[in-house]
Order: sequence, then C-alpha cells, then structure tokens
Amino acid sequence: MKRLALLSSLAVVACLAACKEGPPKLEGGPTPTAMPVPSPGDPQDPPELAKAPSPKTSVEPPSEKFPLSDQQIAKMVNPTNATEYTGPTGVVEGTITVKGDPPALRTFMTLPKECVISANAIYAPAYRAGPKGELADALVGVIGVQGYVRPSREDKVVTIKNCAIEPTVIDVSFGQRLMVANADAMPYMPQIPDKMVIRRLALKDMSPVPILLTQTGAISMTWLAGAMPGTDVPTVTLFVLPNALHQVTQLDGKYRITGVPVGKAKVTATHLGMNEALKDVTIEAGKSLKVDLVLEYKNPTAAAAPKPSSSEKPIH
Repeated sequence: MKRLALLSSLAVVACLAACKEGPPKLEGGPTPTAMPVPSPGDPQDPPELAKAPSPKTSVEPPSEKFPLSDQQIAKMVNPTNATEYTGPTGVVEGTITVKGDPPALRTFMTLPKECVISANAIYAPAYRAGPKGELADALVGVIGVQGYVRPSREDKVVTIKNCAIEPTVIDVSFGQRLMVANADAMPYMPQIPDKMVIRRLALKDMSPVPILLTQTGAISMTWLAGAMPGTDVPTVTLFVLPNALHQVTQLDGKYRITGVPVGKAKVTATHLGMNEALKDVTIEAGKSLKVDLVLEYKNPTAAAAPKPSSSEKPIH
C-alpha cells in the first residue's frame, strides 16, 4: 500500500487541475430513469403478496449504483488474492497533535451570505487545532498488517449544514459510495474535478447525492452550485483508500481504529500541508494500544518571505 502521505500531494494536484477548468454548466437535476416495474404475482398468491416487488427488483436507479463489480474492486484492494484475516484483533487509538507555526489563512471568492461564516472559520485556516494542539482533520491509518482485511462496502453519509461539511477530510475505502445529504434550505451541487456518474442537486429533506469514486487517491470536492473545487471556495478532500483500517480525527484530535490483526504493523498520520508521522507497533489480541503522534506545520508563506540582510541595521 502506498504511504498515506503521498495522497496529500495528490489532493493538491487534483485541486490545481480543477481550478483551470472553470465553473461547469449547471444541470437542473438527473435525467429521469425508468424504474423497474415488478411483474404481477402468481394468480394463486394472496393479493398482498401479488403486489409486493420481487426480491431481485432494485429500487435504486442504475446510474446511482457503484459502477465497479465486487471482482473489480477486489483486484484493487486485494491484488495478491490473499486469504482474508479471520484471527484475533486489537484496537489502536490515540490523539494526533500539531506543533509549529500558526496556520496560514486563505481568502475566498464572493460567497453566498450563508457560507461566509463557515468558510472563514472552518476552511480558511490551513489546519484546525484545540488548545493543546489537538489536530482535527488528520488522516490516520494502520498499514503493514499481517493478512487481508476486507474494506467496508457500506455507504458513507456526510451532511452539509450551515454551508459546511465536517470534518474537512473524508476517508472512504475503495468500493464505498459517498452520500452527500443537505440540511440547509439552500440547494447545493456536490462537485469533484472528474466527471461523475450522476450529477444532481442536493436538496433539503431529499435523498442524498451519491458520489461514485472509482479511483484511489485524494480528490477535492465542493458543493456550491456553479463552482469547481479550488483554493477560492470551501473544499473538502476525499481520500479513497485501498484498505480498511483508517479514520479521520475530529476536533478533539482523537481516533480509534478497531479490527486490527494481531502482530506487527505501522500507524501513520498525515494532514494536508504537513509531513507524515509513522510509528511501528505490535497489536495484541483483545487489547487497546494507545498511539499518540505529533505532526509539524511550517507556514509556507513565512518561509518564502525575504529575510533582512545582515548588513541592515535594526530600526529602533
């Protein structure tokens, strides 16, 4: 498995590529899809059973299903066809903190008034940390485990509220759908740089919009209609990972990863704009191992600022 730190650079590349494309043409919604109609039941069946759909009937539009088969997904997440691990497991948990420079701040384009507060508080800082440096939005993973751990195929649901998605980093395993719901009255359109299988508005109290992620790596996503992911709009980063053992820290900097096979492994943590922290560990059956990691942030703007010449006299 590639180091999680490499995915951070992929996010930057995806963002820069998106900024060059310009805003997309908005669509009013998805193309209506004909739903399968259940065939009539056997005349001898009771009336209530005759009206029931067949168990094989899908109630989900084909365009919103994950486009890859289980076999195709398995080739990515288990290329060596290793036997699935079924032995005892342990837990890895801890806190990720940050040290170094204060976070750099970015400015945004003119945003809807509903988005100004959240954009400046949540997305403008290069990172978010608590009073003791507890780092939010850090991606933590356990790699190098003994055996194959099957990733989840369950949908992962995030909700836009007050024009914001938290955490600002979303981790999904390859093969999961990301479902974007909306709790605001304002309509949104989740948008990633790549062409999506289905594109439609996220409306309040309506079904979530599926994001079908068919490649591993880091991808930027925004939700403002008429905008593409970039540095001038609120943006979250989607990490699509070919493994099962990962989590993103909340505002308290904590994480907890369960189902880790016993034996040697590595715990890794990363955050956009920071180097990776890595620690070798040994997992014991039925036990919880505490692993705290520290990341360091250096403000790139401060590093690029010209330093005064040694011949210059200080001004008093």
